[in-house]
Amino acid sequence: MKIGVYGISCAGKDTFITQLLISPLLEKFSHFKGSVILNELAKEKHSVGFKNLSEQGKTSIRKSFVDSLKEKDNFIVDGHYSFPNMDKINFDIVFTDSDLTLYDCFIYLKGNADVIKERLQKSTKNQKFAGLTAEQIHQWQIFEISQLREKCFSSAKDFIILDDDFSDGAVFLSDYIQTYPNKSSFSSAVKITSEITSDKVALFDCDRTITLEDTTIPFFQLNNGNESSLKNIFADDAYSSYQFWKQAKLYDKFSCYPNISTFHLNKIVIDKLVKLKNQGYAVYGLTSGVFRIWQELNDTYNLFDAVIGNDLSENNFIISDFVKGYVAKILKEKGCTIVSVGDSMCDIFMLEESSEGFIYAPNKLRPLVQNYFDTHSGTHIKQFSKNPFQYNGINSEE
Repeated sequence: MKIGVYGISCAGKDTFITQLLISPLLEKFSHFKGSVILNELAKEKHSVGFKNLSEQGKTSIRKSFVDSLKEKDNFIVDGHYSFPNMDKINFDIVFTDSDLTLYDCFIYLKGNADVIKERLQKSTKNQKFAGLTAEQIHQWQIFEISQLREKCFSSAKDFIILDDDFSDGAVFLSDYIQTYPNKSSFSSAVKITSEITSDKVALFDCDRTITLEDTTIPFFQLNNGNESSLKNIFADDAYSSYQFWKQAKLYDKFSCYPNISTFHLNKIVIDKLVKLKNQGYAVYGLTSGVFRIWQELNDTYNLFDAVIGNDLSENNFIISDFVKGYVAKILKEKGCTIVSVGDSMCDIFMLEESSEGFIYAPNKLRPLVQNYFDTHSGTHIKQFSKNPFQYNGINSEE
């Protein structure tokens, strides 16, 4: 397995990889330090350090580095996607198509911007970035995540966003690597779609789409869970498999479940669901929330042909943003007509891959969703004309 670990300067890539490789399960893995090897290759071929090469020379050395790894296996490389251009308000991308092709999956370390700011100020080799504010560092991270996320999805490569809790990240990745590709997002989507036989399929997100509420929040409150911990996990709309694994860890020992009568069905979305049922669509709920709650809601209101949620025991799949997107993509490639409805960045790939995708704004507009529409003028995602809140730049219809 070939793994690329990315993150901005001083995100802790080397420290994390060292901690990850402590696991005896990964004793056959090697760590190739990207910056070190690039520098060695530059001196070998041009007698100067990598930083002293022209942009053309750097591109050539990067290609040589990637080519040298094509026949190797079981390794981890730390790399850079971009660097901020200190003369302009933009980023210089150093990531190449060769990098995208080489690795089986991509890990992104998204550390705390304030902590990274302090590291940059103390780092001798990163002094040119020492003047960046925490907000500029944060925007650098958001830029890289949004770009890598889309590139990886289009290439069927997992993109896993980790926080600065390196111990949890190492546990998650050790298991992921050992079971790859069975736990990859694409493999999970293949398992899910293998059970779907209809040629007309409707896919619905659940929390804040089918219901007006996020059912996870009262579930946490009822079990004295810390709601802020949930917000921290999904900060900046990070919805990779790691975030949902970490969420599952939080409620693994919870035993109290809210009364489903306290939740309210979303009439706008339910009307669409009923209409699709009457048109002969098989309707499925895809939830990243509390599976048991949605099973009970489905039993009570007969919403879906089936509700599909995180299964961490038997089938071992997690409903992430990539899984939702690949379910729609695979079904469409099989010739199915797909209609989907969702409310957040977790649903964007699913909505884009569907024949028709509808975004619902529950009680406010989501800034990152609006930013997506601002930067993707070619989107075919629509919104309901009855949405209480309307996103700019996309069409509305019933």
